[in-house]
Amino acid sequence: MRHSLKASALLLGLSVFINAQKCPDYGIRECTAPEILALETDNCTDYHIFVARGSDSAYPGHQGDLIHLVCDGIDASCNYENIIYPANSSWSGEGVWCPSAEKGTKNGRTQMQDYAERCPDSKLILFGYSQGASVALDILGGGGGAIYDCEQDSNPALDRSTVPGSHLLAAAVFGAPRRTANQTYSHGDGANYNGTAARTEEQLAGLAPYSDVLREYCNYGDPICAPGTEPMVVENHWSYFEKFQDEVAEWVIKISKEDEDQGKNNSSSTSKSATTATATSKLSTGKPTASATETLDVQNNAAETTSADATGTAPKMTWGAGGSLGALVMGIAIAVSML
Repeated sequence: MRHSLKASALLLGLSVFINAQKCPDYGIRECTAPEILALETDNCTDYHIFVARGSDSAYPGHQGDLIHLVCDGIDASCNYENIIYPANSSWSGEGVWCPSAEKGTKNGRTQMQDYAERCPDSKLILFGYSQGASVALDILGGGGGAIYDCEQDSNPALDRSTVPGSHLLAAAVFGAPRRTANQTYSHGDGANYNGTAARTEEQLAGLAPYSDVLREYCNYGDPICAPGTEPMVVENHWSYFEKFQDEVAEWVIKISKEDEDQGKNNSSSTSKSATTATATSKLSTGKPTASATETLDVQNNAAETTSADATGTAPKMTWGAGGSLGALVMGIAIAVSML
């Protein structure tokens, strides 16, 4: 009996140890694997991910594997930075959740603004889980209001038409406490239920411009994002990345490839437009646009003509560096006029 208990304890300990090595492990510990932390930097890259972690989690929280999947799949430079905020849970004390979310929203907007201005060619990606999901939605659509026995200060929506909103490529959030059911960007079997607190009409209007680049996931039975569902079990709040991270990574990678293809098409169109403009200029003038040397020759010729007129001496014909081409053009023009 004693040996059986020891064996069971050993197996349990081994199971916990193995689970603790996973990243993410859906509630046992957060993602702090070296290959994930190596991606953390605020250097300018083609794609930059902002991550808002969940309550009481270490940076970067349970989204580490998702970060790694996205950066590994994008065919360009990619990194991430954490949105710096307390991430205090409602269990940490009375009224602490709201100031924590306010701080996350304020810092997140500032970090995104600073990065986008410093790295104007970078495309931005935003991830958020649990409290961090609400923070991410507050950043984009505006936030504030009563929740968890406290009142969160309001903030305005992020303008989609200006930096940094205009640089946002994709955003995905999971298990948000403050959410409203049945939005065009709602995903998961809990999508038809309101969260712990619903978003206001003004906040939903603020999110609307981002609906084409936003996914918001909620599980049925998640006591945080779908408290009206039964039975509610905490595992339904932990299982988002096990269920959806591959799907989300594929979605973001697909958008990034479309963005890269669009960039190549725009570059090609710009090059073609420049070539067409040059050709049109040649056709309309009958000769290429004058080079700096040719322009200088014309100025010199004009100066010689003026000098000759002043002295009464006939001016000397001078073609300069572009003279041969000019003579050819003139000859062609005379020949055409005689046809």
